[in-house]
Amino acid sequence: MSSLDDWSPPVSPSIIAAMEVDVIPETCPSQTEDYYALGNRSNTVSPSKLSDIGDVFGQEQNLDDFPITSTQFDNLNDGQSSPLRLLETEVIPDSIMVEEQTIQDDFRPVPFCCKKSRGQTLDRIKAFKRFLQEPDTALSEDVTEVFTSNVVLDTIPEKIGHLFYRLKQLISKICHGNLESDTEYYSSREQIITFYSFLKRFLYRLPRNLNGEEEEIIQRIVTLLHSVVMYVDRLSDMKYDITLSSSSCDYNRFHLNLDLYWNTLEILCLLEDKFTDPLPLKKISSSYSSDGVESRSLLPQMVQIVVWELVAIAISNFQKKNSQDLIHSSPFDCSCVQDIWKLLACLLNHKGESFWVNLHEVIQTLLGAEIKLPEDVEIDSDVYMYPPVDNLTLNDNSKFCIWMITNVAIVVRGNEDDKIVTASNYYDVNAVIKKVVNKGEVNELDLRFYLRCCQQLCTIWEPNINLLVIFWDYFYKRMNSTFQLKTVSIDSLQTVSKTAVDLLEKCKKCSSGQKTTKQNETSYQLYLGLLGNHLRRLVETHSMQEWKQMKGRIYSKFHQRRIQELTETGLNNFTSLFLSLALTADLEDVSTKLSGFYDMIDVNRQNVGKLTMTWKGMFALMLLYLERNMDVKFIATKIATSFSNICLEFEVFESDPGFRHSLWKLINVYLDGTQEVFDSSKDVCLSQYLLIGEGYSKLLKTCRNNEVPTVISGLQDIISKVRLTTLSDKRDVFNVTSGNFQQAEVFHNAVFSNIYPPVRDLCQSQTAQVQLADILAEISLLALDSKPDDYFTVMKLMLNCENINKNIVCRYLSHIVTVDNALDLLSSHMTNYQTALIQTWIRCAVLVPASSQQLQALNRCAVLVPASSQQLQALNRSMLNLPAVQGILNRASYIVPDEHDKIIFHVFKAIQNLYDKLENWKEKIELRDQVTEYVKDIHRHIMPFLQTFRPVETLSTAYSVIGYLFKCCAHLLYVKSKPNCPLPDIINTMIVPHTLFKKDKPMSPVFLGIIRDHLHLFVSGLANLDFKRDPFIQRRLKDIVTIYLVKFWNSAGSTSSLVHPLVMSLKGSYGRQPLESSVSFRQYIFELVKETFMVISPTYNLPENYQMSLYFTRDVINRTVNKEVIASDLCILVCPVLSIHLQCDSISTQHLCQTILQQMVDAGSSHPHVGTKEVVGEQLMNFLSKFKKNMSLWSMNPSEGTGQDTKLRQTYHSLIETFNS
Repeated sequence: MSSLDDWSPPVSPSIIAAMEVDVIPETCPSQTEDYYALGNRSNTVSPSKLSDIGDVFGQEQNLDDFPITSTQFDNLNDGQSSPLRLLETEVIPDSIMVEEQTIQDDFRPVPFCCKKSRGQTLDRIKAFKRFLQEPDTALSEDVTEVFTSNVVLDTIPEKIGHLFYRLKQLISKICHGNLESDTEYYSSREQIITFYSFLKRFLYRLPRNLNGEEEEIIQRIVTLLHSVVMYVDRLSDMKYDITLSSSSCDYNRFHLNLDLYWNTLEILCLLEDKFTDPLPLKKISSSYSSDGVESRSLLPQMVQIVVWELVAIAISNFQKKNSQDLIHSSPFDCSCVQDIWKLLACLLNHKGESFWVNLHEVIQTLLGAEIKLPEDVEIDSDVYMYPPVDNLTLNDNSKFCIWMITNVAIVVRGNEDDKIVTASNYYDVNAVIKKVVNKGEVNELDLRFYLRCCQQLCTIWEPNINLLVIFWDYFYKRMNSTFQLKTVSIDSLQTVSKTAVDLLEKCKKCSSGQKTTKQNETSYQLYLGLLGNHLRRLVETHSMQEWKQMKGRIYSKFHQRRIQELTETGLNNFTSLFLSLALTADLEDVSTKLSGFYDMIDVNRQNVGKLTMTWKGMFALMLLYLERNMDVKFIATKIATSFSNICLEFEVFESDPGFRHSLWKLINVYLDGTQEVFDSSKDVCLSQYLLIGEGYSKLLKTCRNNEVPTVISGLQDIISKVRLTTLSDKRDVFNVTSGNFQQAEVFHNAVFSNIYPPVRDLCQSQTAQVQLADILAEISLLALDSKPDDYFTVMKLMLNCENINKNIVCRYLSHIVTVDNALDLLSSHMTNYQTALIQTWIRCAVLVPASSQQLQALNRCAVLVPASSQQLQALNRSMLNLPAVQGILNRASYIVPDEHDKIIFHVFKAIQNLYDKLENWKEKIELRDQVTEYVKDIHRHIMPFLQTFRPVETLSTAYSVIGYLFKCCAHLLYVKSKPNCPLPDIINTMIVPHTLFKKDKPMSPVFLGIIRDHLHLFVSGLANLDFKRDPFIQRRLKDIVTIYLVKFWNSAGSTSSLVHPLVMSLKGSYGRQPLESSVSFRQYIFELVKETFMVISPTYNLPENYQMSLYFTRDVINRTVNKEVIASDLCILVCPVLSIHLQCDSISTQHLCQTILQQMVDAGSSHPHVGTKEVVGEQLMNFLSKFKKNMSLWSMNPSEGTGQDTKLRQTYHSLIETFNS
């Protein structure tokens, strides 16, 4: 090691200051996600290279070789040496006490290192506060190892020059990257921190009242500290990257600067706090703006240096980000930079200075004119020049300033446990925003950025009306704007809220005070959020003066001309503004004012869209009133009156499709809004009933068929909600309020006077929508709970009015009969309610197609609607469990199977079984009277359909049901002594109407088709009556045979696969053991067929349509299994068939006759006991004698025989064979 004589001390401070290092910095990752690399800056003076340091300072020295005598110290310090007075202990004065607390853990300062000390921000701040309280405890010993050598505190004056020399040597090693690992880097920086801590202890131990020598050593130390700051490179010049590892040179250079800056600030703070006499002013920095920096003390100058360096780093990061990502980005490279900001704030708090005042100079400089290096200014290499001009190039100064203020404010705010800066800086924020909006039109993306920054600031600062006013003056002039980005994105296509709920929800989200906002929120929505947040906090703190001030500025901007200038989009923005005010301030005052503004809008054909928006706004206000349990009478009255007027126009302009469509959209807003109001209501005691006004009555009378479901679906939900609410109140004795019941009754009156009459009229149309039954059912159930008389009125209408669409009746009953006590209450008012219900049920079954879901619901269970199958099964059982119906089923011992589309047929079958089972004639008469009452006048219900033969499905259903009723219950429907019994009317109306006898009028093919499918049911019913003795039945059977035997074979042809309905009607005689009544009816029908189609005229001409009788006979015989029955037919048919055979020249007809004769003769031969042989023989002899004179067979000479006449021989042979068989 060299001796003292070989060592030369550093040159003057000016030379040392000139030795700035030009290096490439690194970045350090922080605990937040978005950090950015530093930008470049140019040095204010010519840089020197670190490689020159060795030439100036020589080789590394050992502190043990340094002089310790007074003479040697004099040489080292240019002859300035005198004994120093170090105090053993000293109590820190109250003036520098930050807070009274006890810190038990010893603190040893550590270097800034975000990679090794994550989460240590709070500890670092506490350590600084402890340093301000007890600087003497920074190091526990007066002898400390500094730069690998033990140094005694008292010897610092002698070694101060060499210590700073070793400091710069170590700095040079770190900056040159001469260390190999992160451990070596960190250890070297720890040595530097230890030296600064040791120096702080030394300075603290000096007495308060300094002598000349002590002042000189302090000035010497300050000069050396300044030289170190000038020696290292600027932070803003370092190209720091957060991805660098802790073992890299750039990483450690960057954090070394933070170490040096902060420790220098601590020492300067200690000096100002320690000594009562101010330190002599020394110029260590200078500003290009010439703002009197020279008059500042050392600490403020150093603070400005650090602040400008940190701002330059933020500028570099700002330049690298786009506007969309900027709001989610931070200007801080790492957590260590955040710690510096926090520590600066703590330092200024300790000095009693405002953090924001110190930052104000920076903000004003950035917002001012462009900063350039003056050409005529001579740069002093001994001072630190700021701001760093080369690193302050900004493309948007205002955006950067608001971004930096926002992020710095969040950082220096601290946490809830240890807040650092609680004051706000609205002065600079307002200045930035005012500068932005004063330029005129602001880019929407930029405006959203400014508002999001302001929202973040307002969550940590107190409210500020001036900021709201600045933005309001901007937005007021642009109320008609959509505030959308000029992109093809679909995020912001919808500019007007669809419903009142949507509008209110948007305003709630804006005014909720949530810190997070959606990316696609417009600038106007962000402003509403800012406004709501401010006003809510003002109201919470009872600062009503500010609210009145803001309210006055908003209200005063709108007058009639301005309101009329608003477009639909403008009204949406206008309404959103007032809803935001209502949500956070005085609801009644705002709603009254808003309603007054709405009244200024002229209602005409061009303003339908505007009126739509006003209705949405008023419904949104009502929803808000309901949330706060306030009466809505004022708003409901206004909008209901407006709705009534619109419905009147809807009727007047029915011939104008364009305007009518616009009005329909407006009407839908009212319908949706009304339903939303009732859906949001807990009860009906807040005047909601006023919305169900006469407008609904006008609308229902005007609506087209396809528009009706839209209207009544919402009404049905409303009535159901009110009914359930009322029932709930009745059950809960603790929730009963007279006002609620009173308004529920008023609601019922409104429904029954405004809804029921038009719905009743609509139900009488044959094309009525079946949904009308749903709302009628809800009206009935509402009346059932409150006014039973109205319930009876609706029930009587549905049971007795023949004009009501039966689909609606059917669906209505399917709702009502399943409700508890609905039928019980009806029974107390209508003694014959069961008869009326069954009559209606049968009418529905007759006129409603079997495939109808309404009829299936009324019958049993609509399997086509699985979701409600259980409910519909219960409904079915309810109908079947009527006492009258259940009595029939039980007495007949009949179990109804689960066939949803055949319930009514099983009931008819049960009636038939019961009648057959009864032995008491009186009981049979009672049953007959009962059934007759059920089905009286049933024919009149289908007469309208028979006039048009439409719809076919309804006609087919009617014939099917009545035909089965005819088949099962004909003996109950017909009483010979009662001309008004149902059967004659049914048969005359449905089977043999008088139009059939008009030969000049063709029959409808629809009618013939339906008769073909169902005639057998009616004929089978007639078979159960006294057809042998009753002239009426005989006439009707003869009419049926005469008309329909020909009609269907003429239309279908003899070879058709279809079965003739008369053939089907004799099905009872086809079995192996047919009933005697069936065989008797068969023979009667054959008699009618013979008389009508098989009797040969006196002139021996074949009867007309005789072939049809042969086809009928053939089909009946072919289907008959029992040969005895066929044998019984022989006595009726043998002569007619034989006569046709003899008179007909058609070979096919003769063959058919032979086949029929052969089958009958075979049956008679196999069953001689039937007793037809003598009868048939006698009939044949009469037949032969009758035709004797006219046939060539009888004109021949008996002695000569048939001779050579071949035809005569064949005829004779055939006849003999027939007789012999």
